[in-house]
Amino acid sequence: MVNRPSMVNRRFTALAAAAAATTLVLVGCSSSSSSSSGGSSTSSTSTSSAAAGGGSSLQTEAKAKAAQYENLAKSYPGPTTPVNPGTGKAEVLSCGNTAPVCEEQSADAVSALKAMGWSVPPATDGQTSPQVESAFMYRAIQHKDSAVILIAVNVNTITASVQAAAAAGMTIMCTQCLSGPQWAGKVYDVTVDFHAQGEIEAWKVIADKGDHAKVFGTTDPQFSSAAAKAQGLKDGITADCPTCSITITPFPSSTAAEPGPPEFTAFLAAHPPGTVDYYVPHFDGLSVPIATTMKNAGRTDFLIGGTDGSTAGLNKLATADPPMAFDVVEPFTYEEWCAADLIARIKAKAPLWSGYGTMPSTLLDSNNIKQFLAMYPDESPAPAGYQAAFEKLWGKS
Repeated sequence: MVNRPSMVNRRFTALAAAAAATTLVLVGCSSSSSSSSGGSSTSSTSTSSAAAGGGSSLQTEAKAKAAQYENLAKSYPGPTTPVNPGTGKAEVLSCGNTAPVCEEQSADAVSALKAMGWSVPPATDGQTSPQVESAFMYRAIQHKDSAVILIAVNVNTITASVQAAAAAGMTIMCTQCLSGPQWAGKVYDVTVDFHAQGEIEAWKVIADKGDHAKVFGTTDPQFSSAAAKAQGLKDGITADCPTCSITITPFPSSTAAEPGPPEFTAFLAAHPPGTVDYYVPHFDGLSVPIATTMKNAGRTDFLIGGTDGSTAGLNKLATADPPMAFDVVEPFTYEEWCAADLIARIKAKAPLWSGYGTMPSTLLDSNNIKQFLAMYPDESPAPAGYQAAFEKLWGKS
């Protein structure tokens, strides 16, 4: 059994004090997945507000929906038959280490490939730059890599280099990606349903703030996953809460590490108390710093949501540190091991298992965060004992 990366041990140490000892049951790997979906797509505008409908019955319904998404028992798609992974060379590209979850996933991908017996160097930081990501792909071709794992990279921004890698016979896995049908057979997305994540967020917002919630969200056009989450949030609010309002604004992920960040500082100045009920960024790398900025500014009039399940985001939930109110998490560590397994099966010309593109998501809030951390000390939901299960299927244990 390969040890987890050292950063995981540090993450566990930082959060262990916040976790209560609670035992729950997780359903193991299965041949099908259960992704969550909350609303329907009905709007194409950035801001919508309606004049009719709603009431306490809607908030009651939303609370029931949120409770369903908080269920920690999930069935995860995964392999059930052995495969000989052989040997090969692979490399891993993080979307950008300014997003902690991307850095963490890239380390997990390296560990999975090493456990499979493949040669792999430390992951490359993509710096949220298409130029850096494209250069990585061309280097991988020069290195004659058999495969790459891309972490939350939008291949549609680096089309030429990805096409060249595919033409060279390289297997391309993209975890937490939404590449599109045009890449079928060339890029394999191992991921959750991002639009459904946005719909989960919408139900949680309505559950917390009722049927006249004033909601603001962010998106980043560079990442198709961010766009899909924002669209899901907007569609969910528009369809299910006609008396709510929803505004989605672009917010470059690259500025998340800057003080403020400046865009959010400007947002606070332009939106006095009473004009906002919920602010839902497109990833935790933004949610966490703006929650801190808001708190430091003495603003307690609205709540912050998040997605990904980063260490810092879960820490705020576990320690009841407002205004961070929820996080929608995905099995990103498990996804990296799934990507490695799919690489092995493609190399062996073995059939691929189904469901790797529709992994389930889970809503975390004050109701279940401590239970979650007790179940998953590495903070990423997954089938019990999945690493050992993969190693057994690969003939490594």
